[in-house]
Amino acid sequence: DFFALSPTSFSLNLPPHSSAISTPVADRTRDGLFALLLALKKKPAIRYQACSKDAEHIAALLTQHLDQQEEALDFGRGDDAPPVLLIIDRADDPVTPLLNQWTYQAMVHELVGIRNNMVDIPAAPSTGERGAEAAGAAAAGGAQSVVLSPVTDPFFRQTAYSDFGSLHDQIHAKLGELKRANPELAGGGGNMAFGSIAEMQKFVERYPELNKTKDNVSKHVNLLHALSRMVDAHSIMEVSEVEQQLAAVQDHKAAHKQVSDLLADTKVRDLDKLRLVCLYALRYQKEGIDKGTIAAFSRLLPARPVPSSSSSSASPGGPGAAAPGAGGQPLPHYCKFPEILLRVCGAARRTPSNDLFNRGVNAVVMQGIKGFSSQAAENAYMLHEPLLLRLLKALDKAKLPQDKYPYRPYASGKAAEEAGRALKRGPAEVMVFIVGGATYAEARVVAKFNEENRHVRVLLGGSTFLNSSSFFESLAARAAALHPPA
Repeated sequence: DFFALSPTSFSLNLPPHSSAISTPVADRTRDGLFALLLALKKKPAIRYQACSKDAEHIAALLTQHLDQQEEALDFGRGDDAPPVLLIIDRADDPVTPLLNQWTYQAMVHELVGIRNNMVDIPAAPSTGERGAEAAGAAAAGGAQSVVLSPVTDPFFRQTAYSDFGSLHDQIHAKLGELKRANPELAGGGGNMAFGSIAEMQKFVERYPELNKTKDNVSKHVNLLHALSRMVDAHSIMEVSEVEQQLAAVQDHKAAHKQVSDLLADTKVRDLDKLRLVCLYALRYQKEGIDKGTIAAFSRLLPARPVPSSSSSSASPGGPGAAAPGAGGQPLPHYCKFPEILLRVCGAARRTPSNDLFNRGVNAVVMQGIKGFSSQAAENAYMLHEPLLLRLLKALDKAKLPQDKYPYRPYASGKAAEEAGRALKRGPAEVMVFIVGGATYAEARVVAKFNEENRHVRVLLGGSTFLNSSSFFESLAARAAALHPPA
């Protein structure tokens, strides 16, 4: 009933267009979480996001089910402080799934797509005879499918949360190790210097025996090459820099000009233009509505349906017919989504006082960065911190407000709230479940939090794991559930 993505993350694999308001999806969510608790042999204290009807509904269903199955969860540890299961709503942090990502796993999911740790690496565009053959293979369903799992792939386990610049260096070093460990590669070009990603890819193509190595480094070279093509072709670095400023810097005049310029740029994908307008709408919701700038930006977006996440993820927002969304119906038009976003995730629907945009942080963005390095990643392209990090820090210090994240008491036994109050330094085990879907950016937050706080172990799960395409699909479904058509 749940899929373990890594030692610290799991998914229920619900389709993005599902809504927790519907009875079948709510029951499936309850059953998936119950299966997780059985597998872990845990009966947690349950907390939920008070302003979310979906989170409260799932918490109530699960608590009721645990009361009914009390004997199944009797693991003989009644005196131990219980772990905490925190159920929150994706709508409380709509910014994280809207951002382009620059760490390996999250970037692959955003630009290519990951499904149960499987990735279909897109073929390179046709360039000459060899490119035509690759394009033909891709058209025939011959895209390279690879497993990208931290459990079975040691190299990916080391690099899943590496930034794009560091990843290049790590793959370069790995190829150097393979050359030194395989003297037969020394001749016939084996001494090739890897000055670029393209040269690394030529090397692994020249020596197909590298595919047999235990780390399967060739798939990572091919993935890096595919990511680099997309970044270059669609001005993603320029887009991402503006995204981060919208997420972390308060400057309305500059933001308006930057968004206007990128909306006029023909190299920028329609999906990226939509994300920029949505981020602007979230950051400057009141001013944008009062001055009409959100509506004006929305009118500059295409008046055609957004492709669903089941369409080609290698080029989201590109040309072609939109794949159907929930119930076989096309998704709403690009120009409609900013209004849908504010209806589902606007300020009135989020937890009051949560600092979604890090307004208290004096973030300084480096201007004019043309290359990409680890330092640049930390300064210009990764300014935003997911809301989840602040929730984990507060929970760890036993300072997560109980009025905003109350306990859901059980019908029998010691009250969960009393058990929670007994924890002076916060729980030793935390499970976070995000109704509506988690992201790999948040999975990275959890992994780093666990590494830096050895006294607590956090496990992250979601209805699904989102990228921006599937997030828009989920938004459309939730908007329809909130305001069903007459």
